[in-house]
Amino acid sequence: MVERSNTFFSSKNHIKMKTLSFISVVIPAYNEENYLGRCLNTVTKQDYSGPYEVIVVDNGSDDKTQEIANSYPGVRVIYEPRKGVGSARQAGFSEARGEIIASTDADSIVPINWLSEINQIFNQNNHIVGITGPAYPLETGKLEISAYPLYKSFLSFCASRGINVCAGYNLAVRAKASRDIGGFNTSLKIGEDSEFWKRLKKYGPTIFASHLVVPVSCRHFRSRGLAVSFLRYSAAYVSINFFNIPPTFLR
Repeated sequence: MVERSNTFFSSKNHIKMKTLSFISVVIPAYNEENYLGRCLNTVTKQDYSGPYEVIVVDNGSDDKTQEIANSYPGVRVIYEPRKGVGSARQAGFSEARGEIIASTDADSIVPINWLSEINQIFNQNNHIVGITGPAYPLETGKLEISAYPLYKSFLSFCASRGINVCAGYNLAVRAKASRDIGGFNTSLKIGEDSEFWKRLKKYGPTIFASHLVVPVSCRHFRSRGLAVSFLRYSAAYVSINFFNIPPTFLR
């Protein structure tokens, strides 16, 4: 990978470059000094043959998050003082220059072909406006490993029946569609990705790509308690998708 004006390019296949979309990758980050480097090591070394940019949104960190992000050549760092992952993600989406905007979390590790797969899915499905996929736990605890098949089955079941499923750690949208629906609801402190996807699905078709798996950390669930976290996220999901009521509680 070589860096050109904050845009990453593969050193191969430049002849086909014009057929590939310019992709912006947005990563919201708040006090992620212990995880962000691991994430950027994978995002900046994609096998994607087209141009892409990486935007890290520092959401008011008071650790070395911004310093770590700035240490990666070509990574663009912006600052968003309004707390909340929705505000941070939206700030990154607003600054994105790509035709497609992909997003993951700072404690995730994306596979090397993540962007290539996203581009291919969009190319094969010109009518769709968004792609999302499942996660795999980075932690190796028995609970995380055993819960993953159930989680993936739940997502696949919902997607097969047209029920809204989306997670901010693994999504990609056409930039125009995101702008047209007004982006993320920055007033929400939980479920902002699900609420965004619900509006996006009204704008145009989306795809749940079961093979597009992103390993993510379950540390927040552990620190807050798995039962409590599950109940809070479930309540937010039900509130948004079945009652059309924005949740007012925090993560």
